[in-house]
Amino acid sequence: MTTAVLLCGDGLPPDLRVGEARLVAGLCTRPEPVRELAAGATAVVLGLCDRRHSLGAVQREVRKAGLDPLGVEFVDLRDADGDVGRLETLLAGAAARAEAFPGSGPEHAKLVMGQTANRRALLTLALPEYHAAPAVDDGPCAAERGCRACVDACPQEALSLSGGRVLHNRSVCEPCGRCVTACPTGAVANPGVDPSAVAAQIRALLDPAVGAAGPRGIVFRCRRGNHPETDPGWLPVSVPCTGMLTPAWILAPLALGAAAVAVRPCDAVGCPLAHDELVVERVDWCQEFLDGAGGDAGRVSLVPDALPAEPLSIPAPANPFAPLGAAAVLAALSQASDQDVRVARAGSPLGIIDIDPVACTGCATCAQSCPAGALSVGGANGTRSITFDHARCIACGVCTGRCPESEAGAIRLTAAVETARLARGREVVWEGAVTSCESCGAPVATEALLARVGALLADDTVASAISRYCSHCRGVRL
Repeated sequence: MTTAVLLCGDGLPPDLRVGEARLVAGLCTRPEPVRELAAGATAVVLGLCDRRHSLGAVQREVRKAGLDPLGVEFVDLRDADGDVGRLETLLAGAAARAEAFPGSGPEHAKLVMGQTANRRALLTLALPEYHAAPAVDDGPCAAERGCRACVDACPQEALSLSGGRVLHNRSVCEPCGRCVTACPTGAVANPGVDPSAVAAQIRALLDPAVGAAGPRGIVFRCRRGNHPETDPGWLPVSVPCTGMLTPAWILAPLALGAAAVAVRPCDAVGCPLAHDELVVERVDWCQEFLDGAGGDAGRVSLVPDALPAEPLSIPAPANPFAPLGAAAVLAALSQASDQDVRVARAGSPLGIIDIDPVACTGCATCAQSCPAGALSVGGANGTRSITFDHARCIACGVCTGRCPESEAGAIRLTAAVETARLARGREVVWEGAVTSCESCGAPVATEALLARVGALLADDTVASAISRYCSHCRGVRL
Protein backbone atom coordinates (compact mmCIF):
# COMPACT_ATOMS: atom_id res chain seq x y z
CA MET A 1 0.00 0.00 0.00
CA THR A 2 1.29 3.46 -0.94
CA THR A 3 0.44 6.31 1.42
CA ALA A 4 1.03 9.92 0.40
CA VAL A 5 2.09 12.01 3.42
CA LEU A 6 1.98 15.75 2.75
CA LEU A 7 2.88 18.41 5.33
CA CYS A 8 2.15 22.11 5.23
CA GLY A 9 5.60 23.68 5.05
CA ASP A 10 4.58 26.97 6.66
CA GLY A 11 6.46 27.26 9.93
CA LEU A 12 8.45 24.04 9.47
CA PRO A 13 12.19 23.95 8.77
CA PRO A 14 12.65 23.64 4.99
CA ASP A 15 15.20 20.85 5.47
CA LEU A 16 12.89 18.80 7.72
CA ARG A 17 12.98 15.09 6.92
CA VAL A 18 10.32 12.77 8.36
CA GLY A 19 10.23 9.48 6.51
CA GLU A 20 8.67 9.86 3.05
CA ALA A 21 6.68 12.97 3.99
CA ARG A 22 6.77 15.90 1.55
CA LEU A 23 6.65 19.55 2.58
CA VAL A 24 4.23 21.71 0.59
CA ALA A 25 4.25 25.46 1.16
CA GLY A 26 0.81 26.94 1.92
CA LEU A 27 -0.96 23.57 1.94
CA CYS A 28 -3.42 24.68 4.62
CA THR A 29 -4.94 27.43 2.51
CA ARG A 30 -4.10 26.11 -0.97
CA PRO A 31 -4.70 22.35 -1.13
CA GLU A 32 -4.50 22.16 -4.95
CA PRO A 33 -1.13 20.28 -4.92
CA VAL A 34 -2.86 17.32 -3.25
CA ARG A 35 -4.40 16.42 -6.60
CA GLU A 36 -1.03 15.79 -8.20
CA LEU A 37 1.06 14.64 -5.24
CA ALA A 38 -1.48 12.06 -4.03
CA ALA A 39 -2.29 10.68 -7.48
CA GLY A 40 -1.52 6.97 -7.63
CA ALA A 41 -1.47 6.57 -3.84
CA THR A 42 -3.89 4.29 -2.03
CA ALA A 43 -4.15 6.46 1.09
CA VAL A 44 -3.34 10.05 2.04
CA VAL A 45 -2.26 11.79 5.27
CA LEU A 46 -2.22 15.57 5.50
CA GLY A 47 -0.28 17.38 8.21
CA LEU A 48 -1.79 20.85 8.55
CA CYS A 49 -0.84 23.71 10.80
CA ASP A 50 -4.03 25.74 10.39
CA ARG A 51 -7.23 24.27 11.83
CA ARG A 52 -9.20 26.72 9.69
CA HIS A 53 -8.50 24.89 6.44
CA SER A 54 -11.42 24.28 4.10
CA LEU A 55 -12.39 20.62 4.42
CA GLY A 56 -14.47 20.89 1.26
CA ALA A 57 -11.49 22.18 -0.74
CA VAL A 58 -9.25 19.39 0.57
CA GLN A 59 -11.83 16.72 -0.24
CA ARG A 60 -12.25 18.11 -3.75
CA GLU A 61 -8.56 17.66 -4.45
CA VAL A 62 -8.54 14.21 -2.85
CA ARG A 63 -11.38 13.13 -5.13
CA LYS A 64 -9.50 14.45 -8.15
CA ALA A 65 -6.56 12.30 -7.05
CA GLY A 66 -8.86 9.28 -7.29
CA LEU A 67 -9.14 8.69 -3.53
CA ASP A 68 -12.07 8.40 -1.13
CA PRO A 69 -12.60 11.84 0.46
CA LEU A 70 -13.79 10.21 3.70
CA GLY A 71 -10.54 8.25 3.99
CA VAL A 72 -8.10 11.17 4.30
CA GLU A 73 -6.39 11.41 7.70
CA PHE A 74 -5.34 14.72 9.22
CA VAL A 75 -2.52 15.43 11.66
CA ASP A 76 -2.59 18.71 13.55
CA LEU A 77 1.02 19.86 13.37
CA ARG A 78 0.52 21.78 16.61
CA ASP A 79 0.38 18.39 18.37
CA ALA A 80 4.01 17.76 17.42
CA ASP A 81 5.10 20.92 19.25
CA GLY A 82 8.23 21.12 17.11
CA ASP A 83 9.44 17.65 18.17
CA VAL A 84 10.51 15.67 15.08
CA GLY A 85 10.33 12.30 16.87
CA ARG A 86 6.82 13.09 18.09
CA LEU A 87 5.77 14.16 14.60
CA GLU A 88 7.12 10.91 13.19
CA THR A 89 4.99 8.94 15.67
CA LEU A 90 1.84 10.96 14.92
CA LEU A 91 2.29 10.47 11.17
CA ALA A 92 2.84 6.74 11.61
CA GLY A 93 -0.43 6.47 13.55
CA ALA A 94 -2.35 8.49 10.97
CA ALA A 95 -0.91 6.43 8.11
CA ALA A 96 -1.88 3.17 9.83
CA ARG A 97 -5.44 4.42 10.29
CA ALA A 98 -5.65 5.65 6.69
CA GLU A 99 -4.36 2.33 5.36
CA ALA A 100 -6.93 0.42 7.43
CA PHE A 101 -9.79 2.61 6.17
CA PRO A 102 -12.50 0.18 5.03
CA GLY A 103 -13.86 2.36 2.24
CA SER A 104 -17.22 4.05 2.04
CA GLY A 105 -20.32 4.15 -0.11
CA PRO A 106 -22.94 6.80 -0.83
CA GLU A 107 -24.87 5.66 2.24
CA HIS A 108 -21.95 6.77 4.46
CA ALA A 109 -21.65 10.34 3.18
CA LYS A 110 -23.53 13.23 4.71
CA LEU A 111 -23.30 16.37 2.58
CA VAL A 112 -22.79 19.57 4.56
CA MET A 113 -22.25 23.06 3.19
CA GLY A 114 -18.89 24.34 4.38
CA GLN A 115 -18.46 27.62 6.25
CA THR A 116 -16.01 30.43 5.64
CA ALA A 117 -12.74 29.35 7.23
CA ASN A 118 -10.17 31.94 6.12
CA ARG A 119 -9.79 35.25 4.26
CA ARG A 120 -9.30 33.52 0.94
CA ALA A 121 -12.61 31.71 1.35
CA LEU A 122 -14.42 35.05 1.67
CA LEU A 123 -13.82 35.63 -2.04
CA THR A 124 -15.00 32.19 -3.18
CA LEU A 125 -18.15 30.11 -3.03
CA ALA A 126 -18.58 27.78 -0.08
CA LEU A 127 -17.67 24.22 -0.98
CA PRO A 128 -19.69 21.22 0.20
CA GLU A 129 -18.09 18.89 2.71
CA TYR A 130 -18.60 15.16 3.15
CA HIS A 131 -18.91 13.96 6.72
CA ALA A 132 -18.71 10.24 7.50
CA ALA A 133 -22.12 8.99 8.63
CA PRO A 134 -23.36 5.61 9.90
CA ALA A 135 -25.26 3.10 7.82
CA VAL A 136 -27.12 -0.02 8.96
CA ASP A 137 -26.60 -3.42 7.33
CA ASP A 138 -29.87 -5.34 7.54
CA GLY A 139 -28.03 -8.69 7.33
CA PRO A 140 -26.41 -8.84 10.79
CA CYS A 141 -28.89 -6.36 12.34
CA ALA A 142 -30.89 -7.89 15.19
CA ALA A 143 -33.79 -5.41 15.10
CA GLU A 144 -36.23 -8.18 14.18
CA ARG A 145 -35.39 -9.87 17.48
CA GLY A 146 -36.23 -6.71 19.40
CA CYS A 147 -32.79 -5.08 19.59
CA ARG A 148 -32.88 -1.30 19.71
CA ALA A 149 -29.43 -0.59 21.14
CA CYS A 150 -28.46 1.87 18.41
CA VAL A 151 -31.88 3.58 18.47
CA ASP A 152 -31.69 4.14 22.22
CA ALA A 153 -28.09 5.39 22.01
CA CYS A 154 -28.70 8.05 19.34
CA PRO A 155 -28.90 11.53 20.94
CA GLN A 156 -30.51 13.07 17.83
CA GLU A 157 -33.27 10.49 17.29
CA ALA A 158 -31.85 9.92 13.82
CA LEU A 159 -32.47 6.16 14.08
CA SER A 160 -35.89 4.56 14.28
CA LEU A 161 -37.50 1.13 14.01
CA SER A 162 -39.99 0.23 11.31
CA GLY A 163 -41.11 -3.24 10.30
CA GLY A 164 -38.20 -4.93 12.04
CA ARG A 165 -35.62 -2.67 10.38
CA VAL A 166 -33.57 0.27 11.61
CA LEU A 167 -34.05 3.40 9.51
CA HIS A 168 -31.48 6.21 9.45
CA ASN A 169 -32.37 9.86 8.89
CA ARG A 170 -29.13 11.47 7.73
CA SER A 171 -30.66 14.95 7.68
CA VAL A 172 -30.84 15.07 11.50
CA CYS A 173 -27.84 12.82 12.22
CA GLU A 174 -24.84 14.46 13.86
CA PRO A 175 -22.40 11.56 13.40
CA CYS A 176 -21.14 11.00 16.92
CA GLY A 177 -20.36 7.27 16.73
CA ARG A 178 -22.54 6.16 19.65
CA CYS A 179 -24.61 3.87 17.44
CA VAL A 180 -21.42 2.16 16.24
CA THR A 181 -20.20 1.25 19.71
CA ALA A 182 -23.71 0.39 20.96
CA CYS A 183 -24.42 -2.21 18.25
CA PRO A 184 -23.65 -5.77 19.45
CA THR A 185 -23.54 -7.33 15.98
CA GLY A 186 -21.45 -4.85 13.97
CA ALA A 187 -24.47 -3.99 11.81
CA VAL A 188 -23.90 -0.23 12.22
CA ALA A 189 -20.79 1.02 10.45
CA ASN A 190 -19.26 4.48 10.19
CA PRO A 191 -16.06 4.40 8.10
CA GLY A 192 -14.82 7.51 9.89
CA VAL A 193 -14.47 5.56 13.13
CA ASP A 194 -13.94 1.99 11.99
CA PRO A 195 -12.89 -0.18 14.98
CA SER A 196 -10.10 -1.92 13.04
CA ALA A 197 -8.73 1.40 11.80
CA VAL A 198 -8.72 2.89 15.31
CA ALA A 199 -6.93 -0.18 16.63
CA ALA A 200 -4.34 0.09 13.84
CA GLN A 201 -3.67 3.75 14.70
CA ILE A 202 -3.23 3.05 18.42
CA ARG A 203 -0.90 0.12 17.79
CA ALA A 204 1.24 2.33 15.53
CA LEU A 205 1.28 5.16 18.08
CA LEU A 206 2.47 2.73 20.75
CA ASP A 207 5.12 1.08 18.55
CA PRO A 208 8.42 1.54 20.45
CA ALA A 209 10.36 1.28 17.19
CA VAL A 210 8.96 4.66 16.07
CA GLY A 211 9.69 7.97 17.78
CA ALA A 212 11.30 8.66 21.12
CA ALA A 213 11.66 6.04 23.84
CA GLY A 214 9.60 6.14 27.02
CA PRO A 215 6.07 5.44 28.23
CA ARG A 216 3.18 6.66 26.07
CA GLY A 217 -0.38 7.59 26.82
CA ILE A 218 -3.39 7.79 24.50
CA VAL A 219 -5.68 10.83 24.56
CA PHE A 220 -9.10 10.32 23.01
CA ARG A 221 -10.38 13.67 21.85
CA CYS A 222 -13.42 14.98 20.03
CA ARG A 223 -12.90 16.12 16.43
CA ARG A 224 -14.87 19.25 17.24
CA GLY A 225 -12.28 20.31 19.80
CA ASN A 226 -9.45 22.69 19.09
CA HIS A 227 -7.05 21.79 21.89
CA PRO A 228 -3.56 20.67 20.79
CA GLU A 229 -2.08 17.75 22.72
CA THR A 230 1.51 18.63 23.57
CA ASP A 231 2.03 16.93 26.94
CA PRO A 232 5.17 14.75 26.71
CA GLY A 233 4.37 11.13 25.94
CA TRP A 234 0.64 11.73 25.33
CA LEU A 235 -0.57 11.01 21.79
CA PRO A 236 -4.03 12.02 20.44
CA VAL A 237 -6.62 9.78 18.77
CA SER A 238 -9.57 11.67 17.33
CA VAL A 239 -13.11 10.29 17.38
CA PRO A 240 -16.36 11.94 16.21
CA CYS A 241 -17.37 12.50 19.85
CA THR A 242 -15.90 11.21 23.11
CA GLY A 243 -19.46 10.26 24.10
CA MET A 244 -19.11 7.23 21.80
CA LEU A 245 -16.38 5.73 23.97
CA THR A 246 -17.56 2.75 25.95
CA PRO A 247 -15.59 1.59 28.99
CA ALA A 248 -14.09 -1.14 26.80
CA TRP A 249 -12.88 1.39 24.22
CA ILE A 250 -11.40 3.58 26.97
CA LEU A 251 -9.56 0.66 28.57
CA ALA A 252 -8.46 -1.03 25.33
CA PRO A 253 -5.27 1.06 24.84
CA LEU A 254 -4.03 -0.15 28.23
CA ALA A 255 -4.30 -3.71 26.94
CA LEU A 256 -2.36 -2.68 23.81
CA GLY A 257 0.59 -1.23 25.71
CA ALA A 258 -0.39 2.32 26.67
CA ALA A 259 0.77 3.44 30.09
CA ALA A 260 -2.39 5.52 30.58
CA VAL A 261 -5.52 6.79 28.81
CA ALA A 262 -7.19 10.20 28.97
CA VAL A 263 -10.59 11.16 27.57
CA ARG A 264 -10.78 14.85 26.84
CA PRO A 265 -14.31 16.29 26.58
CA CYS A 266 -15.16 18.45 23.57
CA ASP A 267 -14.03 21.86 24.80
CA ALA A 268 -14.59 24.46 27.49
CA VAL A 269 -18.17 25.18 26.40
CA GLY A 270 -19.24 21.55 26.70
CA CYS A 271 -20.41 18.84 24.32
CA PRO A 272 -23.12 20.07 21.90
CA LEU A 273 -24.69 16.61 22.11
CA ALA A 274 -24.78 16.75 25.93
CA HIS A 275 -22.40 13.80 26.34
CA ASP A 276 -20.21 15.34 29.05
CA GLU A 277 -21.94 13.53 31.93
CA LEU A 278 -21.81 10.26 30.00
CA VAL A 279 -18.05 10.62 29.52
CA VAL A 280 -17.51 11.28 33.23
CA GLU A 281 -19.68 8.29 34.16
CA ARG A 282 -17.72 5.92 31.95
CA VAL A 283 -14.34 7.20 33.09
CA ASP A 284 -15.49 6.68 36.70
CA TRP A 285 -16.52 3.13 35.83
CA CYS A 286 -13.10 2.40 34.32
CA GLN A 287 -11.35 3.77 37.39
CA GLU A 288 -13.44 1.60 39.71
CA PHE A 289 -12.72 -1.49 37.63
CA LEU A 290 -8.98 -0.81 37.53
CA ASP A 291 -8.96 -0.20 41.25
CA GLY A 292 -10.54 -3.59 41.85
CA ALA A 293 -8.29 -5.29 39.31
CA GLY A 294 -5.13 -3.93 40.90
CA GLY A 295 -4.21 -1.97 37.79
CA ASP A 296 -4.05 1.57 39.31
CA ALA A 297 -7.21 3.67 38.81
CA GLY A 298 -5.03 6.68 37.92
CA ARG A 299 -4.22 5.13 34.55
CA VAL A 300 -7.55 6.47 33.25
CA SER A 301 -8.47 10.15 33.61
CA LEU A 302 -10.29 13.03 31.97
CA VAL A 303 -7.13 15.03 31.28
CA PRO A 304 -3.52 13.94 30.67
CA ASP A 305 -1.51 13.61 33.85
CA ALA A 306 1.92 12.27 34.75
CA LEU A 307 2.50 8.99 32.93
CA PRO A 308 3.31 5.82 34.90
CA ALA A 309 6.83 4.60 34.26
CA GLU A 310 5.72 1.33 32.68
CA PRO A 311 2.62 -0.01 30.94
CA LEU A 312 0.74 -3.01 32.28
CA SER A 313 2.34 -6.32 31.43
CA ILE A 314 -0.64 -8.20 30.01
CA PRO A 315 -1.37 -10.05 26.74
CA ALA A 316 -3.04 -7.88 24.11
CA PRO A 317 -6.54 -8.95 22.96
CA ALA A 318 -6.84 -9.63 19.23
CA ASN A 319 -9.80 -7.31 18.49
CA PRO A 320 -10.32 -5.04 21.50
CA PHE A 321 -12.53 -2.52 19.66
CA ALA A 322 -14.74 -5.07 17.91
CA PRO A 323 -18.41 -5.57 18.83
CA LEU A 324 -18.53 -7.66 22.00
CA GLY A 325 -14.82 -7.02 22.51
CA ALA A 326 -15.36 -5.75 26.07
CA ALA A 327 -14.97 -9.18 27.68
CA ALA A 328 -11.54 -9.76 26.17
CA VAL A 329 -10.31 -6.33 27.33
CA LEU A 330 -11.66 -6.75 30.86
CA ALA A 331 -10.33 -10.29 31.15
CA ALA A 332 -6.86 -9.15 30.09
CA LEU A 333 -6.81 -6.27 32.57
CA SER A 334 -8.07 -8.42 35.44
CA GLN A 335 -5.04 -10.69 35.14
CA ALA A 336 -3.13 -8.13 37.19
CA SER A 337 -5.22 -9.15 40.22
CA ASP A 338 -5.52 -12.50 42.01
CA GLN A 339 -9.00 -11.54 43.24
CA ASP A 340 -12.36 -11.66 41.52
CA VAL A 341 -13.55 -8.22 40.45
CA ARG A 342 -17.20 -7.20 40.46
CA VAL A 343 -18.39 -3.73 39.43
CA ALA A 344 -22.14 -3.20 39.42
CA ARG A 345 -23.16 0.33 38.48
CA ALA A 346 -24.64 2.40 35.69
CA GLY A 347 -22.52 2.49 32.56
CA SER A 348 -21.40 -1.13 32.79
CA PRO A 349 -20.44 -2.51 29.36
CA LEU A 350 -21.80 -5.97 30.30
CA GLY A 351 -24.77 -7.42 32.10
CA ILE A 352 -25.55 -10.50 34.18
CA ILE A 353 -28.70 -12.56 33.73
CA ASP A 354 -30.06 -14.65 36.59
CA ILE A 355 -33.01 -17.02 36.11
CA ASP A 356 -35.25 -18.26 38.90
CA PRO A 357 -35.50 -22.06 38.41
CA VAL A 358 -38.99 -22.13 39.95
CA ALA A 359 -40.64 -19.18 38.20
CA CYS A 360 -39.08 -19.91 34.78
CA THR A 361 -41.03 -22.30 32.57
CA GLY A 362 -38.22 -22.85 30.06
CA CYS A 363 -40.18 -21.37 27.15
CA ALA A 364 -36.86 -19.93 25.85
CA THR A 365 -38.43 -16.67 24.67
CA CYS A 366 -35.51 -14.87 26.32
CA ALA A 367 -32.92 -16.84 24.33
CA GLN A 368 -34.81 -16.50 21.07
CA SER A 369 -34.93 -12.70 21.43
CA CYS A 370 -31.38 -12.08 22.73
CA PRO A 371 -29.67 -9.93 20.05
CA ALA A 372 -26.12 -10.67 21.18
CA GLY A 373 -26.42 -14.42 21.68
CA ALA A 374 -25.74 -14.19 25.41
CA LEU A 375 -28.69 -16.49 26.07
CA SER A 376 -29.03 -19.71 24.12
CA VAL A 377 -31.35 -22.71 24.21
CA GLY A 378 -30.28 -26.33 23.90
CA GLY A 379 -30.80 -29.70 25.46
CA ALA A 380 -30.67 -33.45 24.89
CA ASN A 381 -32.13 -36.72 26.18
CA GLY A 382 -35.53 -35.28 27.01
CA THR A 383 -34.32 -32.07 28.62
CA ARG A 384 -34.15 -28.41 27.68
CA SER A 385 -31.47 -26.05 28.92
CA ILE A 386 -30.96 -22.30 28.76
CA THR A 387 -27.35 -21.16 28.88
CA PHE A 388 -25.83 -17.74 29.53
CA ASP A 389 -22.52 -16.23 28.40
CA HIS A 390 -21.61 -13.14 30.45
CA ALA A 391 -19.08 -12.08 27.81
CA ARG A 392 -21.85 -11.53 25.24
CA CYS A 393 -24.45 -9.76 27.40
CA ILE A 394 -24.76 -6.04 26.62
CA ALA A 395 -27.40 -5.41 29.32
CA CYS A 396 -29.94 -4.30 26.70
CA GLY A 397 -32.92 -5.73 28.59
CA VAL A 398 -34.67 -7.25 25.57
CA CYS A 399 -34.90 -10.62 27.32
CA THR A 400 -36.53 -9.24 30.45
CA GLY A 401 -39.05 -7.33 28.38
CA ARG A 402 -40.02 -10.41 26.36
CA CYS A 403 -40.23 -12.91 29.23
CA PRO A 404 -43.89 -13.90 29.83
CA GLU A 405 -43.07 -14.73 33.45
CA SER A 406 -41.10 -11.57 34.24
CA GLU A 407 -43.69 -10.37 36.76
CA ALA A 408 -43.18 -13.60 38.65
CA GLY A 409 -39.44 -12.88 38.84
CA ALA A 410 -38.37 -15.52 36.34
CA ILE A 411 -35.52 -13.43 34.96
CA ARG A 412 -33.39 -10.63 36.38
CA LEU A 413 -30.82 -8.37 34.68
CA THR A 414 -28.01 -6.61 36.53
CA ALA A 415 -25.73 -4.11 34.78
CA ALA A 416 -22.44 -5.43 36.08
CA VAL A 417 -19.11 -7.04 35.28
CA GLU A 418 -17.96 -10.06 37.26
CA THR A 419 -14.57 -11.47 36.25
CA ALA A 420 -15.23 -14.85 37.90
CA ARG A 421 -18.30 -15.30 35.73
CA LEU A 422 -16.38 -14.20 32.65
CA ALA A 423 -13.81 -16.89 33.39
CA ARG A 424 -16.50 -19.58 33.61
CA GLY A 425 -17.72 -18.86 30.09
CA ARG A 426 -21.11 -20.15 28.95
CA GLU A 427 -23.00 -21.86 31.74
CA VAL A 428 -26.40 -23.48 32.27
CA VAL A 429 -28.81 -21.14 34.09
CA TRP A 430 -31.97 -23.25 33.73
CA GLU A 431 -32.69 -26.86 32.95
CA GLY A 432 -35.86 -28.92 32.92
CA ALA A 433 -37.51 -32.03 31.51
CA VAL A 434 -39.40 -31.99 28.19
CA THR A 435 -42.59 -33.96 27.60
CA SER A 436 -42.75 -36.04 24.41
CA CYS A 437 -45.78 -36.63 22.21
CA GLU A 438 -47.54 -39.91 23.05
CA SER A 439 -48.26 -40.47 19.37
CA CYS A 440 -45.09 -39.57 17.43
CA GLY A 441 -42.49 -38.96 20.13
CA ALA A 442 -41.78 -35.36 19.10
CA PRO A 443 -41.11 -32.85 21.92
CA VAL A 444 -44.21 -31.03 23.14
CA ALA A 445 -42.94 -28.54 25.72
CA THR A 446 -41.16 -28.44 29.05
CA GLU A 447 -42.97 -29.95 31.99
CA ALA A 448 -42.78 -26.59 33.76
CA LEU A 449 -44.48 -24.81 30.85
CA LEU A 450 -47.22 -27.45 30.59
CA ALA A 451 -47.85 -27.15 34.31
CA ARG A 452 -48.15 -23.39 33.95
CA VAL A 453 -50.58 -23.70 31.02
CA GLY A 454 -52.61 -26.29 32.89
CA ALA A 455 -52.93 -23.96 35.86
CA LEU A 456 -54.28 -21.23 33.60
CA LEU A 457 -56.82 -23.44 31.81
CA ALA A 458 -60.14 -24.28 33.42
CA ASP A 459 -60.82 -27.22 31.09
CA ASP A 460 -58.86 -30.31 32.21
CA THR A 461 -59.63 -32.11 28.94
CA VAL A 462 -57.96 -29.39 26.88
CA ALA A 463 -55.03 -29.22 29.27
CA SER A 464 -54.58 -32.99 29.05
CA ALA A 465 -54.64 -32.93 25.23
CA ILE A 466 -52.05 -30.15 25.12
CA SER A 467 -49.72 -32.03 27.44
CA ARG A 468 -50.05 -35.43 25.71
CA TYR A 469 -49.72 -34.55 22.01
CA CYS A 470 -47.60 -32.24 19.82
CA SER A 471 -49.42 -29.60 17.78
CA HIS A 472 -49.53 -31.81 14.66
CA CYS A 473 -50.89 -34.94 16.33
CA ARG A 474 -53.27 -32.91 18.44
CA GLY A 475 -54.95 -31.63 15.30
CA VAL A 476 -55.32 -35.14 13.91
CA ARG A 477 -56.56 -36.86 17.07
CA LEU A 478 -58.92 -34.20 18.42
